Formats: sequence, structure tokens, C-alpha cells
Amino acid sequence: MHMGVDYSTKKVAAALVDERGRLLAVESHEFKGKGYDSGFEFVVNEYRRLLYRWLLYYQVGSLALEAPIVGLSGNPQTAIRMSMVCGAMMLISNDHRLPVSLVPVSTWKKDVCGNGGFDKAHVAHWLYENHPGIRSLCSTDDEVDAVCIALYSRGRKDDGV
Repeated sequence: MHMGVDYSTKKVAAALVDERGRLLAVESHEFKGKGYDSGFEFVVNEYRRLLYRWLLYYQVGSLALEAPIVGLSGNPQTAIRMSMVCGAMMLISNDHRLPVSLVPVSTWKKDVCGNGGFDKAHVAHWLYENHPGIRSLCSTDDEVDAVCIALYSRGRKDDGV
């Protein structure tokens, strides 16, 4: 099973696909409160709970995390927080001996969708065109991204999505 994770300082979305590319689970959680630090703690804790639950029910074999985008926001604090979230997720995953790969946004988008510059709307359209049943199960654009990151992780094993 291959897990993909899309996250920010306020939300986390994760998806799990099997060897055939079938979606087994997808979910997302968003911090609705105020306060920068609280969002960070929320994301890390929700990821920990989600990973623990999925490891109980599924044989998760690989995990792909979207690599933090540093510098695009123009806010150094956001870049630092994104890197902290990523590091915490990697540490939690390592505690479960789960192999983790950091995947740059443009890499998974190019390998899965055919264009590394796609925005969220284009990625959602690609998923709808190529996997309409899976797309219908995603309630947010972040879940769509998480599914595509999981498909990327799966595709790395057999060189195809």
C-alpha cells in the first residue's frame, strides 16, 4: 500500500492506494481556530492519529510526503513552519519504520499528471479524466493532491501510474 500526504501549517490530507492504484482511504483535517502555533500542533497530531490508525488496518509499505516549498510564500515564518511540519511527519513515520520519500511538487505533478506546472484545478481535472471513481471520493483539492502523491509513490515501484 502506498500513502501520499499533502499538508500545510493548518491542514493535512492523506490518501492510501493499493498496488493496482485503487483508493483504499482518503481523509483531510483542517485547523479552524486562530493562532499560528496551534495550527502546527493540530496538523502534527492529526497526522500522528491518522498514520497510527491506518497502520493498524493496512499494510502501508511506502509513504510520499510533498516536499516543503520554501521561498514561494515570501514569508520566512511560513517556510520554517512548513519545514517543521514536514520534519515532525518524517519523525513520526520513522518511529513506525515506514520508508519516507520527500517529493517536490513539480516532480509528482509531472510524473502523475504529465505537467509539473499544473495548479490544483488542473490536477483535479486530470484525476477526474483518468480516475473518475477516485475523484468522486475526494472532497477537497488537498485530498486530490494526496491521492496523486500516493499514485506517484505507487508508480515509482512499477514505473507507471
